Amino acid sequence: MNVEYTLLQQFLFWGLGPGAGVIAWGLLKLAQRKWPKIDALSKEYKTYLAIVISIALACLFFYASVSLGYLPRPETPQRWLEGLFAAGGTSFSLSQIIHAATEKRGVYRDD
Repeated sequence: MNVEYTLLQQFLFWGLGPGAGVIAWGLLKLAQRKWPKIDALSKEYKTYLAIVISIALACLFFYASVSLGYLPRPETPQRWLEGLFAAGGTSFSLSQIIHAATEKRGVYRDD
C-alpha cells in the first residue's frame, strides 16, 4: 500500500500523541517566564493549568484532523467523545511525564 502523508497531517498526528503534551509543557514554561502571576501559582495549580492546555490542544488537533479528512468522521456523539477523550488523556499523560523527567534532571531550572 502506498500512503503519502503531508507535513500538516504528520504534525496533526504528532499533536494527537506526544505533541499536545510537549506544546502544553512548553507554553506553560514560557508563560511562567513572561507573566509573574502564572509563575507565582502553586505547583498544584500549574499542574491543573497543564491539564487544561494539553487537553484543549489535543482536542483541537483531533478536530482539525477530522475536519481535514485525515481521520474518519465519528458517526455518533459517543464516538466523538471517545476520540476526544483518547486524544486528551494521551496528551495530558505525556505532558506530565515530560514535566517529571525534566524536573528530575533539573532542566529549565530557574536557579
